[in-house]
Amino acid sequence: MRQQIRVFLSKEEVRLACTGGIEHRIDAMFKHQRPGASDIPYHLQHWWQSHITGSLGEVAVAKVFGVDWQWQENENGFDVLEYQVRSTDNAENTIKVRRRDNPDHNFIHCKVRDNRVLIEGWITGREVIDNNEEIYKDCFTIKDYRLYSMTDLPEFPQELPEGVQLFKPPAKRLGTMG
Repeated sequence: MRQQIRVFLSKEEVRLACTGGIEHRIDAMFKHQRPGASDIPYHLQHWWQSHITGSLGEVAVAKVFGVDWQWQENENGFDVLEYQVRSTDNAENTIKVRRRDNPDHNFIHCKVRDNRVLIEGWITGREVIDNNEEIYKDCFTIKDYRLYSMTDLPEFPQELPEGVQLFKPPAKRLGTMG
């Protein structure tokens, strides 16, 4: 069974992530890294928000692994250690991988809500690209139930840092007994 991880970010960690997200967006604007990924109009793509949300997920993953997070682009092209981090503030249960991404990289999927990040799990880019239909040009997605548990990763800590916990979703209630 896939084990989800819940991370509570401190005010300082949220501030670091938000500042880093702004810097990511500025760098991307001037490097022209983010051409329109689809036919979605620019005003619906929420670039600033996605950079900040992405940085919040990266800070959460770095916290789990006990490493410092830097907003500057890593020379090796990874977000944290040797992982790509994909974050969303939507309730959607999918992770997106693009054809331009290295399919040999491992991708970690995070859901962000304020200072709380739910790390759903991880998967290789190749598994997403090779086994799924395009949702739009050069973009593939896979449902989160197909992800692997974070606890399977060799870097996963034996002892969880403060603010990090194994998450057990509440049992679904189908009705009440009366």
